[in-house]
Amino acid sequence: MNTTSPTPAGPESAWRTILEYDPFDPAALHALGLSLLLEKRPAQAIALLTDAVEHGGEAGAFSDLAAALLQTGQDRQAETYLRRAAATWPDHFHVLFNLGGMMLTRGDAEEALSLLRRAATVAPAGANVAQAIASALIACGNTGLRDGDMHAAEGFYREAIATGHGLGAAYANLGNALTGQLRIPEALAAYRSALELEPHNDNTAFAYALCLLLDGNPEGWSWHEHRRNVPQLRPDHQRRQSLLRWQQGTGIDGRRVLVTAEQGAGDLIQYARFVPELARRAASVDLEMPWPLAGLFAGLPGVRTVLTLTDPDPVCDLTIPMLSLPLLLGPDTGIVPPYIAEQPDRRAQWQRWLDRSPPGRRIGLVCHGDPRHPHDRERSIPLE
Repeated sequence: MNTTSPTPAGPESAWRTILEYDPFDPAALHALGLSLLLEKRPAQAIALLTDAVEHGGEAGAFSDLAAALLQTGQDRQAETYLRRAAATWPDHFHVLFNLGGMMLTRGDAEEALSLLRRAATVAPAGANVAQAIASALIACGNTGLRDGDMHAAEGFYREAIATGHGLGAAYANLGNALTGQLRIPEALAAYRSALELEPHNDNTAFAYALCLLLDGNPEGWSWHEHRRNVPQLRPDHQRRQSLLRWQQGTGIDGRRVLVTAEQGAGDLIQYARFVPELARRAASVDLEMPWPLAGLFAGLPGVRTVLTLTDPDPVCDLTIPMLSLPLLLGPDTGIVPPYIAEQPDRRAQWQRWLDRSPPGRRIGLVCHGDPRHPHDRERSIPLE
């Protein structure tokens, strides 16, 4: 938050001398409070700045009081004073700018953008508002992306790009919005622009990989390895740290391999089709699965043992994440379904249940995923 004063902050003694004659002088209270704030003494600054605003202080005093309150974790009080200042001085740059920044941090992107655009119209020479506006535009785009409004999101991201700031994030998110509209060539171009600016951004590289795969481009499998460093997915790749990890180019012929679980049940069921081919090349294959799926894969061809995420490490030469198997083996290698063996005890259990239902064709539907998934709205279908 920017701090401003109507007068330069001088030595404390000078302001204290003024306050000895007039303890309610708002300019002196403000200046002394600002001096203390700049000296990293926010608690003392708050007392003086509060007196300043309550005794006729100008907009700068409100803004500086808000800064001091924010430093001490009093966000709501800071917002209250900034809103009072904005109501009194609706065209004050620092009040608008700081309130806009606060709303952006709070997650209210639309109000933040409105305030920052107003601030830009009254910005003093040298003030850089464009960067803050770009951040607000990207945040508004992210809201549209989250709500499924890809066209609105695209518009915000393009406007952010036009500011010349935050280009890496703006291009990457534009790629997401374009992918959501299945405008794949444009999306790929946006991701490439983002990666030129931020070549080591694993989130962008992972999104680029998914877009390449959506386009049927096998180069996507190499880029797909960036998922290992995406914060939300990284925990899947931090188990069993003492074991050697497979990297692209490492051979597995004749080696004992542990295939580790990652992401959701749907991914594991889909990619398990590669495991029997891996077993034909490796000396042995063990398979790690979350406990709800461990029984399902007990009869998968070529698997020596199925262990859960918390079981001890097996004797093996290296581990490979399940979703890296297409890169290792080739995406067309896996056997076609059915590759999950039917289990007689479960069949009997469900047969008893089905025998109690009315006659006729019985069709099972899986219409919901984990409601905690960030994109659950795009994949779960209400039963009705």
